[in-house]
Formats: sequence, structure tokens, C-alpha cells
Amino acid sequence: AARMSHLGTYVRYETVFDRAQTELATIVAARGLNNAYIWAAHVPPARDEGIAEATVEIVNSGASVDGLDATEALIIRVARQLV
Repeated sequence: AARMSHLGTYVRYETVFDRAQTELATIVAARGLNNAYIWAAHVPPARDEGIAEATVEIVNSGASVDGLDATEALIIRVARQLV
């Protein structure tokens, strides 16, 4: 739990991610950990920051990232591997 907390802090405050990228990484982690609370809290801000509904659905379903923007695809792939 402590390691995940540190990872969350790092992603939120210590990366060069913009707000949309941070929210994307957060929802990927939430889905990977099956954390409904974090998922519900961060999907609306992710959408507000411009993460497309199709991208949210890919994260939610665990589907392939083929066809996504290269940066979004990379964030999803790496976040899936970390969790």
C-alpha cells in the first residue's frame, strides 16, 4: 500500500505530465487495482481535461491501445504494467 501511495504522489506532483495525462494515469491505476472509489472520482476530471470517452472505455475494458494518440497509449501501457 505504501508503494502505491508513493507512486500516486509521484504521478500527481513530480512528473512532467499535464493535468489530462495525470488523470489518465490515475484512472488506469484505479482500474488496474479495481478501485471503484478512485475510478469514480477521477473519470469526470479526466473527461473535463479532454480525455476522450473512447479512451476512458479502453481503460475501463482493458482493451488494446492501438489507434490512440501515441502519448496516451504509452501512458496506458506503462501504468498497466506498474499496477
